[in-house]
Amino acid sequence: MIVGKDYLQEVQKFTTSQYWYSGLRITAGVMVPLIIFVLTGWFSVAIPFLWGALFVSLTDTPGPIHHRRNGMIAAIILNTIVVLLTTLTKEYQEILVVQIVVFSFFLSMTGIYGSRAGAVGALTLVVMLLNLLSIHDDYNTLTGSLLIAAGGSWYMMFSLLLYRIRPYRPVEQGLGEHLIAIADYVRARAAFYKEGADVANCFNRVMKEQSSVQRIQNQTQLLLFKTRRFVADASPKSRSLMMIYLDSLDLFEQTMYAYQDYELLHKTLDHTGLPTRFYGLILELAAGLEHIGISVQMGSPVKKDFDLTQRLGDLEQLTHEHLQSATEADMILSLEALNKILNNVQDISNRINKLALYTRMEADVKTTFEMAQKVSRLAATQPLSLKLLRENLTLKSDIFSHAIRLTAAMTIAYVISLFLSLTHSYWALLTIVTILKPAYALSRKRNIARVAGTMVGVILVSLILYFISNTTVLLVILMMSMLVGYSLLRMHYFGFVVFLTSFVIISLYFLNPYEFKNQSIYTPGKTIPDAVVDDLCPCA
Repeated sequence: MIVGKDYLQEVQKFTTSQYWYSGLRITAGVMVPLIIFVLTGWFSVAIPFLWGALFVSLTDTPGPIHHRRNGMIAAIILNTIVVLLTTLTKEYQEILVVQIVVFSFFLSMTGIYGSRAGAVGALTLVVMLLNLLSIHDDYNTLTGSLLIAAGGSWYMMFSLLLYRIRPYRPVEQGLGEHLIAIADYVRARAAFYKEGADVANCFNRVMKEQSSVQRIQNQTQLLLFKTRRFVADASPKSRSLMMIYLDSLDLFEQTMYAYQDYELLHKTLDHTGLPTRFYGLILELAAGLEHIGISVQMGSPVKKDFDLTQRLGDLEQLTHEHLQSATEADMILSLEALNKILNNVQDISNRINKLALYTRMEADVKTTFEMAQKVSRLAATQPLSLKLLRENLTLKSDIFSHAIRLTAAMTIAYVISLFLSLTHSYWALLTIVTILKPAYALSRKRNIARVAGTMVGVILVSLILYFISNTTVLLVILMMSMLVGYSLLRMHYFGFVVFLTSFVIISLYFLNPYEFKNQSIYTPGKTIPDAVVDDLCPCA
């Protein structure tokens, strides 16, 4: 539980993180042109342009700039093509069924080329399905396709411009997140020394935090070393960021060295109070590392050095005194292990101080290209190739199996909707895209959060639309919902769904307020399906 000043620290971690930055970038990139369209009276044009920008923005995940650029270009091209084809084939059901089969399969297979390519494919499939919602008798096929492409192109130029203005910002945020994750891992290790510690639960927590560190570490490697700027740039800022990462790798490895029989330690030394004091010492170590991580995320230098000299000296003396008076072999063994822990803590403390010097650009940053290039080889991505696609055309491939299941389910659902003459068949298809995931066990918890979050969001936005009709107020709520929703996307899925539900429904209200008032979300028996909410970011 967070208490006291920790609330401020948690807010700092969130508002300086890449999550918040991504939310701001998406919100600004989508809403700025919308506001301009509204103010100039071109409101009917704004919605297709909005969707075009939004679905490209969701593929703009953290990574090297050339990967982000290529992903957005692919999204713009594919989104435009599917919108054009869908509007042309809508009146020919047989052709539309073939289109759904082909696109469902091949867009699902894009996941073999990595998470970014998978996101592009999944979102293109969603654009195709949502396009069925917006097609009316007076819908201009060419105009709609061009607006989708224009919206995506606008967002890409906006995102690339932000990168050119602050090229180091994404790296700072990635490094800060990496250091904060290591601090959480150190806290997990500290729990072994807490009085009454459950060693089995502590080991589970350590493994969970270690997995988190390694995941973030891989993302940061890709961001750093696949961007030529940070390998070849000779500026102090670039080299300092590189050295922070390289030293953080060594620091993490060093935190993994210490191990001992913790049950024996508590059995032999709990009466001395030493384990509890070591617990406090290691927590202080984690706090110092987290402080540096937040500072790096903010892009600010660490002004004070991290000093544990006095505390280490007192613990070393106390441990030595107990060691001198100890007579039992088990107690001597535990005390000698604590001495090694003290040496390790001292080394880690020195490394933390070195990281602080890097943030002030006061340490030696003359790292060799060989060192950077050696680590950069680990940051490989999956190249696009037909050979890889052919190799995955087998039931042994999880992505191929998922593509078959998704294609079959969508085809059957659409054919059934035709026989039953359902007017909103696209809802069923969107729901299928949402629910069917390659790994059911991993998606089950998220599906529950989606349903619960959608219900809460629907209730919340129903009250908003019932009591508020002022367009300006609703527009502010729309922007805030989008900002908070996409900031929470990778942190708190339930919160993301709640706020995104508000964003989607208010957007649809602006699109057709008359129909909304006659078939509103708060009319008994009529609700907005949760599929649209999650499909605005199925890559999450």
